[in-house]
Amino acid sequence: AGARNKGMTDAMFKELMAIVGMANETNRLVAGYQVEIDEQFKV
Repeated sequence: AGARNKGMTDAMFKELMAIVGMANETNRLVAGYQVEIDEQFKV
């Protein structure tokens, strides 16, 4: 609700949900295939 109050449109919300969905799909694939994380990205 906070983002809507600051001017988020329906189109912006749909784009955000598409990005979140794509990130989730990628994370699930990487976890499923047990891909090693590159050293430069390890914290």
